[in-house]
Amino acid sequence: MFRSFQVCLAVAWLALSTNAFAVETKTTTNNFCQNETALGNLITDAMRLSSGADVALLACDVPKKIIDVNAQSKFGATEVEMLFGSDPVHFHIVQLSGGKLLAELEHELSLLPAASDTFHQVSGIRMVVDLAKQPGNRVVKITIGGNALDLGKTYAVAIPSSAESQVGTLQNVVNAEIANSGMMRARTYGRIKFVE
Repeated sequence: MFRSFQVCLAVAWLALSTNAFAVETKTTTNNFCQNETALGNLITDAMRLSSGADVALLACDVPKKIIDVNAQSKFGATEVEMLFGSDPVHFHIVQLSGGKLLAELEHELSLLPAASDTFHQVSGIRMVVDLAKQPGNRVVKITIGGNALDLGKTYAVAIPSSAESQVGTLQNVVNAEIANSGMMRARTYGRIKFVE
């Protein structure tokens, strides 16, 4: 009796942990431009954590090549160069009000369910999106750093830049994140959930 109870607990824990930390098993160009991905989380977490920003956004057209990764992947400087190329890809911090940040997120979601270059991978954000709603009104719930979005608050947002910036390069911060933490962030976490 006690043994079957232990088995039930183990199965329940596995189901919960799998749901909370679902490993992305296949990252394609299309789903990188339509959904949260493990690769996108790895990159945007590196941007946000290295810069101290509240949020990081990465448009799906920034990587030159989409690579299939998960938490068990062998991933190093060679793969990072495949992602971004050898020329430095800089990023910087912009200050956005909660209202402007929400407008930016609504814009990126406006062309879904079709894949779109305007779609962003995100860090620091969790949102629920209803594609049945009209573009501009699709975000039905959103938190920043675990707190409800404040339309009047100013948030520090890390974004790629076409010019050299003082914050750093995507190549350097992703390489540093992998050196420090391995591939632990190469997972999906439910940052972008779609109403079914």
